[in-house]
Amino acid sequence: MGGNGSDNVLVSGNNEAKGSETMVDIKIKTLDSQTYTLRVDKCVPVPALKEQIATVTGILSEQQRLICRGKVLKDDQLLSAYRILRPCNQFK
Repeated sequence: MGGNGSDNVLVSGNNEAKGSETMVDIKIKTLDSQTYTLRVDKCVPVPALKEQIATVTGILSEQQRLICRGKVLKDDQLLSAYRILRPCNQFK
């Protein structure tokens, strides 16, 4: 995909209306227009999210770069630190 060794995907997230308040649906759209949906805990560490994305997309977590609202998601943070409560854009 990407020429710099990183693969990029667009991700949108929003709270699930029903069920646990800690869960959020994450929509992943690759630059080649493949779309995936994940349900994750908002308190999951970013590296664990990358592993879940790798399982679904086949893109190694080491090759992922996630961006939400213009901020790179850092591996030492929880997903909740980025307030993934409404739709947002991320790239991997």
